[in-house]
Amino acid sequence: MPDLIVVDGGKAQLNAALSVLKKNKLEIQLVAISKGLGLRSSNASDKLFFPGQAKPLELPLASPALHLIKRVRDEAHRFAIGYHRKLRSRAKFG
Repeated sequence: MPDLIVVDGGKAQLNAALSVLKKNKLEIQLVAISKGLGLRSSNASDKLFFPGQAKPLELPLASPALHLIKRVRDEAHRFAIGYHRKLRSRAKFG
């Protein structure tokens, strides 16, 4: 089992993931990351949402922790996009 699940999205996605974990009686730490204003801008500050916290954490753009989290998120996006393209290609030529 993982020690941490990073959810791509905001508070709603975090709550959905938390609900699934509770339903399955799993105790795994969760954090959600959502893009701030200016979605495609590297200067947009991302927000980190934690269960039970009303306000998100906004790390400074120069934060090494924020850069690591963004890299993990971007790699997940790259993997998902590649997988989706592979599925579409199979459906088209399969």
